[in-house]
Amino acid sequence: MTRLAVRSCALAAALAAVVALTAPASAQAVRIADEETERIATPHPYPGGARPGEVVWRRVLHWPDASYIAVHFERFELAPGDVLVLRDPDGRYRHEYRLRGYRGRGGDFWGLSVLGDTMVLELVAEGGGDGAFGIEIDRWAHGYPLRDLPSQPEALCGTEDFKDVECYRDTYPTEYQKARAAVRLIKNGSAHCTGWLASCENHIITNEHCVGSQSELDQIEFQFDYKRPACGSGAPTVDLQLQGGTLLEVDAPLDYALIMPDLAGHDPQATYGFLQWDPRIPDIDELIYIPGHPSGDPKRLSLESTHPQDQSGRCEVYSTDQPACTGGPPDIGYYCDTEGGSSGSPVISAATHRVVALHHCANCPNRGVPIADVYDDIQNSQHPLPACATCEPTPAPLDLVTSTPADNQVRLDWQAAPGAVNYFVYRSQTSCDTGMVKIGETPELTYLDTDVSGGVTYYYRVTGIAECGAESPWSNCASAVPGGDCTSAPVFDGLLSAESARTSSCGVVLDWDPATALCGQVRYNVYRSVLPGFTPGPGNLIASCLTTTSYTDDAVLDGVTYHYIVRAEDDSGFGSGPCSGGNEDDNLVERSAAPTGPDDVFYVEDFESGGSGWILSGEWQIAVPQGKGGTDGGGLGGPDPSQAASGVMVLGHDISGSGTFPGNYEPGLSTSETAVSPAIDTRGRSVVRARFRRWLGTDRAPDDRATFEVFDGNSWSEAWSNPEFPLFDTSWVTMDLDVSRIAGVAAARLRFAQTSDPGATVAAGWNVDAIELYSPTSCQSGAVDVPPVPDGRFVPGTPMTASRVDATYVRVRWDVSSCPGPSYHLLSGDSDELPVYGYSGAACLLDPSGTAEVPVTTPAPGHFTWWVIVAADGPTEGIHGYDSSGATRPASAGGLCGLVEQSAAGTCR
Repeated sequence: MTRLAVRSCALAAALAAVVALTAPASAQAVRIADEETERIATPHPYPGGARPGEVVWRRVLHWPDASYIAVHFERFELAPGDVLVLRDPDGRYRHEYRLRGYRGRGGDFWGLSVLGDTMVLELVAEGGGDGAFGIEIDRWAHGYPLRDLPSQPEALCGTEDFKDVECYRDTYPTEYQKARAAVRLIKNGSAHCTGWLASCENHIITNEHCVGSQSELDQIEFQFDYKRPACGSGAPTVDLQLQGGTLLEVDAPLDYALIMPDLAGHDPQATYGFLQWDPRIPDIDELIYIPGHPSGDPKRLSLESTHPQDQSGRCEVYSTDQPACTGGPPDIGYYCDTEGGSSGSPVISAATHRVVALHHCANCPNRGVPIADVYDDIQNSQHPLPACATCEPTPAPLDLVTSTPADNQVRLDWQAAPGAVNYFVYRSQTSCDTGMVKIGETPELTYLDTDVSGGVTYYYRVTGIAECGAESPWSNCASAVPGGDCTSAPVFDGLLSAESARTSSCGVVLDWDPATALCGQVRYNVYRSVLPGFTPGPGNLIASCLTTTSYTDDAVLDGVTYHYIVRAEDDSGFGSGPCSGGNEDDNLVERSAAPTGPDDVFYVEDFESGGSGWILSGEWQIAVPQGKGGTDGGGLGGPDPSQAASGVMVLGHDISGSGTFPGNYEPGLSTSETAVSPAIDTRGRSVVRARFRRWLGTDRAPDDRATFEVFDGNSWSEAWSNPEFPLFDTSWVTMDLDVSRIAGVAAARLRFAQTSDPGATVAAGWNVDAIELYSPTSCQSGAVDVPPVPDGRFVPGTPMTASRVDATYVRVRWDVSSCPGPSYHLLSGDSDELPVYGYSGAACLLDPSGTAEVPVTTPAPGHFTWWVIVAADGPTEGIHGYDSSGATRPASAGGLCGLVEQSAAGTCR
């Protein structure tokens, strides 16, 4: 095979000299998370549960601003039917493990990650028997915040040119579509590489230095379409997560690994496509592009280049005989930007849109293994790739047209694509160029879409599929507006926040962004429960038909944690929503809050008067912020703020720009430079919280440390410190910390401190404003009206029934449709207690399903056990039924289920 030479002999000689002095950057997976060593375990054995679907164990893991949470199971043994759920609070990400966990290993595996800063772990029991051993977690990982992901600047050839893939959706639609096949790999919960779908059979290719053995593959998570929703903005999401697979082939000199992932019933290539191979040596100056996940970022596309060698302004092939990084044949060289974590990315020809190299190391020029060598090696192995990896796709189908033959139907017709044996149909409700999702396939030249709503515009494209599985480019776009019932629910992101109103009367304030109704006008329904992870329904609906984007719930109790879901409904009348029988969306975004009274603020410092009594050392100042520091001052990250959070003055580190690194803290601060408050009297208080505004720039701990500390009269202790990754605020951040360790102290103090190592990696440091110390207060509870439970006489409905399941359990059933409640308490007593309606047992917070299996002890001879079902909203219960005279029974279940008060005013909704 003939290889093309580099640009000139002189350049080759110069390059050889550089290589002799500077070895290629080491190839390895990049760290994107920190681990916490913590033992988390269920009871051994765990309880079996009193009823099917009962959550018998729950744990919440949280790390502020984490991009994801992942856990490592040391041991995993569940009883048949039981399931461990890993989910986020909003319900978008949910993973289930049963029996002995992943591949029946019984332990030593990482669970799939959950995006965001919180993971909820729940063990759901089938019920009716004892549980098994349970689980033991020995460590867990929290992903670095996206703004703080460590970069590998040696792979950036000058100015950073790659951008979020969404930036190219409209300007480079083919490149954007091909980039969908790039996959993020998470290794051992905290390291990262890139891979790509390489065939119609879902093969994945990455580097050997990312996945070099089956044991490494067992700890790999594949994330498909991990990206931001818009160019440079929005919280990233991931479409599909898979775990592990089979390592088919691996080669260290060629630095590749061929993987068949565990598909778990999915077919990723049908959704994201696959990249075809171009087994040739590309031409010098041939345009290329590289989709991947540099530094673990949401998907980026390296397409443009400002490097002087790329005179076209696009990424180009620079050389085809770069010294190999891994001892194999010469590499392909290019100045297209990459970073650590780009390892395994496809290098794609812009001429053929096929892969010409497998990126694996960096030193500018960055380098990829020629895909021709990788392809030849795989095809001569025991696991050759299918023909679709290199076969030619068919031409695009032509003349796509739409019609609406009947209500709620769209018919598509098109001309045949020569060589196509099948066709994929794509649809979008956004536009011809955005939001296209595959909805079906057919070997015919027509397709009938019956899953459509009347009055909504739909956009369609079709592709042809060759016998080898290669997919053609898209057809032309055609749109249609079907008639018939409008059945599409509003587009709604769900509840944005839930916070205590902090007023004398208890309240929780809910806020959300407006929904977009596809049918008619939008309204909002509010659901509330004291149970996390609840399902919205009539029993927990507290408000409906709202037209505003906020709501204050004042029927709440002081200190009780409430969970909320808000859903959008239109007024079309074609659905079953509780407002007007419209279409209601089905989001499960859940937010929680506990009402408290007004904050009792007893110390305030805004520094407008110079910060009386504050003692400053080193470069600490109280002054007007000037936006100095960061990279402009010879350090890292962004500068100080240019204005205060409130007023004009702030407390900060080197505000005026003095010293060797103007605007930044200095290197080598082995002794803290501090800002210390005057003495503050906290006597008579049992709870103290500190609230302040922060704008901080600092390198990672423990090299550089920014701390907030408190003095309890005897010693200092940390209330907050910077994490083990660089932290660069770009706006004022509110900090609210529990500092009750200084409660009840005559002369407490606050201290902000900064240290640094001798290296020159400095940053802008602390900026602080609007400090408050406060104690939460109680609020006066509003009326919580809990409906009565139907008894068939005084409250219409079907009375409760009870029947034996076996010698130890009784199944009770009650009416949840006639007069539903948020949750239920089942109270029980002995026949001796019946005359006074006394209770001696309870099963608390039963879900609104209307059935439960509860344990029962055998009554003493001549005695019997009786039950009463009551609706409950946390510690408030509805009426306990009626006696024979029609009077309500007293709520005498003190101490059971946390009873606080009884609601006699509740009625059926």
